[in-house]
Amino acid sequence: MTHALLAVVGLGVAATMAIPRLAKRDARDELALTELQRATVAVARYHLRSGRYPTSPAEAGFTPAAGVDVVMWKVQPVAGTMSVHLHFRHRQSHHQFHAHYPAEDGIRPLPWEW
Repeated sequence: MTHALLAVVGLGVAATMAIPRLAKRDARDELALTELQRATVAVARYHLRSGRYPTSPAEAGFTPAAGVDVVMWKVQPVAGTMSVHLHFRHRQSHHQFHAHYPAEDGIRPLPWEW
């Protein structure tokens, strides 16, 4: 009985310690997603003004928030149409998010893990 009680208490302590770490990771991923969405808006504005797609964040007038890396910003054809392919991640997360602009089904970041 005592061993079972200690095991339950131990699991509770471990869960209490893990939950804040998971919440931080989720908040970091949310920041990366928010920055990805901001970048797609910057790409759209640039395209509306100039008629072409920006080849870099600086050209689009975009600076990501602290802690967020632009892993890829590449202008390339997708299904015969020019598109900006974006990959973003938070430095303290192993998740990476990507989007294409313009996207056939709208701007929608798709998460994937390495």
